[in-house]
Amino acid sequence: MTPSTTEFRVEFDQVYKISLIRVTGRLADESLAGLYEASRRHSITTKAKVGIVDLSSVSEFALSAEFIRQRARQKPATADPRIIVAPQTYGFGLFRMLQLLGEPANRLEIVHTLDEVFAALGIPSPHFEPLRWDRTGQLIKPVMKPELTVAASPCECERSCTALPKQMSKSRVSREFDLGSI
Repeated sequence: MTPSTTEFRVEFDQVYKISLIRVTGRLADESLAGLYEASRRHSITTKAKVGIVDLSSVSEFALSAEFIRQRARQKPATADPRIIVAPQTYGFGLFRMLQLLGEPANRLEIVHTLDEVFAALGIPSPHFEPLRWDRTGQLIKPVMKPELTVAASPCECERSCTALPKQMSKSRVSREFDLGSI
């Protein structure tokens, strides 16, 4: 029997500068290492303020405890994913172990749903679009749709506004992320 592969789909919200990587298939040690590399590359390229990895569609977690321990000992890069969505009990537990072993250097949050993330960040309805690259590996910049610039910030003023909802500062997820300079 051939093991299933892992696929990553990278999406980006231009307004809030959020990188979202959706993972499907079997997640093994090698694919998790690749996931971290992809997340770093895409977050740096897009200048994302928040990196989210959604594991909701992972069919199998084939991660070793030793690999999780090694990953936790590594110094996190600023572009590493900071929020992991893992609704599956086993996956949630593995990434919770990564979180606990990596503290305090690892500012990682583990949640069950994307709705938890967006509620905690105070983002009512993010608009993610797939990222695309040309043949040379350069990011093809998505065109900002006019409707995204209207009332882009919660205070209903221009994009340069730094006001965001007050509840964000109280959230366990949002306290780690500075979305105020959007």
